Amino acid sequence: MVCEPVGELVLISVQNRGVPLSAKQLVTFFDKFNSTKSGQEGTSLGTSYARLVALAHDGSIGVASDSEAGIVVSVHLPVA
Repeated sequence: MVCEPVGELVLISVQNRGVPLSAKQLVTFFDKFNSTKSGQEGTSLGTSYARLVALAHDGSIGVASDSEAGIVVSVHLPVA
Protein backbone atom coordinates (compact mmCIF):
# COMPACT_ATOMS: atom_id res chain seq x y z
CA MET A 1 0.00 0.00 0.00
CA VAL A 2 1.23 3.47 -0.89
CA CYS A 3 -0.13 6.80 0.33
CA GLU A 4 1.34 9.97 -1.14
CA PRO A 5 0.37 13.56 -1.95
CA VAL A 6 -0.25 14.40 -5.60
CA GLY A 7 -0.91 18.12 -5.93
CA GLU A 8 -4.25 18.89 -4.24
CA LEU A 9 -4.99 15.16 -3.87
CA VAL A 10 -3.85 12.20 -1.82
CA LEU A 11 -3.16 8.99 -3.76
CA ILE A 12 -3.75 5.69 -2.01
CA SER A 13 -2.84 2.61 -4.02
CA VAL A 14 -2.96 -1.06 -3.16
CA GLN A 15 -1.17 -3.69 -5.22
CA ASN A 16 -1.77 -7.42 -5.47
CA ARG A 17 0.86 -9.29 -7.44
CA GLY A 18 -1.52 -12.16 -8.14
CA VAL A 19 -3.12 -13.25 -11.39
CA PRO A 20 -3.91 -10.24 -13.59
CA LEU A 21 -7.48 -9.36 -14.51
CA SER A 22 -8.85 -9.92 -18.00
CA ALA A 23 -10.01 -6.98 -20.13
CA LYS A 24 -13.65 -7.87 -19.34
CA GLN A 25 -12.93 -8.03 -15.60
CA LEU A 26 -11.30 -4.59 -15.73
CA VAL A 27 -14.39 -3.07 -17.38
CA THR A 28 -16.80 -4.53 -14.79
CA PHE A 29 -14.50 -4.38 -11.73
CA PHE A 30 -16.56 -1.74 -9.87
CA ASP A 31 -20.01 -3.04 -10.89
CA LYS A 32 -22.45 -4.20 -8.21
CA PHE A 33 -22.64 -7.95 -7.70
CA ASN A 34 -19.62 -8.50 -9.92
CA SER A 35 -16.94 -10.87 -8.68
CA THR A 36 -13.52 -11.73 -10.01
CA LYS A 37 -13.64 -14.96 -8.00
CA SER A 38 -15.85 -17.90 -8.84
CA GLY A 39 -17.41 -20.16 -6.24
CA GLN A 40 -16.41 -18.06 -3.21
CA GLU A 41 -18.64 -16.51 -0.59
CA GLY A 42 -19.31 -12.80 -0.42
CA THR A 43 -21.76 -10.18 -1.58
CA SER A 44 -19.67 -8.87 -4.49
CA LEU A 45 -20.34 -5.32 -3.32
CA GLY A 46 -16.90 -4.34 -1.97
CA THR A 47 -15.46 -2.60 -5.01
CA SER A 48 -18.83 -1.02 -5.83
CA TYR A 49 -19.00 0.49 -2.33
CA ALA A 50 -15.38 1.61 -2.57
CA ARG A 51 -16.28 3.56 -5.72
CA LEU A 52 -19.31 5.13 -3.99
CA VAL A 53 -17.15 6.23 -1.02
CA ALA A 54 -14.48 7.73 -3.29
CA LEU A 55 -17.10 9.64 -5.31
CA ALA A 56 -18.91 10.82 -2.15
CA HIS A 57 -15.66 12.46 -1.06
CA ASP A 58 -15.13 14.14 -4.46
CA GLY A 59 -12.47 11.60 -5.34
CA SER A 60 -11.97 8.88 -7.89
CA ILE A 61 -10.95 5.24 -7.98
CA GLY A 62 -9.46 3.12 -10.73
CA VAL A 63 -7.96 -0.28 -11.38
CA ALA A 64 -5.08 -1.36 -13.60
CA SER A 65 -3.71 -4.82 -14.23
CA ASP A 66 -0.90 -6.48 -16.13
CA SER A 67 1.26 -9.60 -15.85
CA GLU A 68 4.18 -7.77 -14.21
CA ALA A 69 2.42 -5.50 -11.70
CA GLY A 70 -0.59 -7.71 -11.00
CA ILE A 71 -3.60 -5.65 -9.90
CA VAL A 72 -3.34 -2.06 -8.66
CA VAL A 73 -6.33 -0.19 -7.24
CA SER A 74 -5.75 3.55 -6.93
CA VAL A 75 -7.89 6.04 -5.01
CA HIS A 76 -7.49 9.82 -5.38
CA LEU A 77 -9.05 11.94 -2.63
CA PRO A 78 -8.88 15.70 -2.14
CA VAL A 79 -6.76 16.97 0.74
CA ALA A 80 -9.09 18.09 3.55
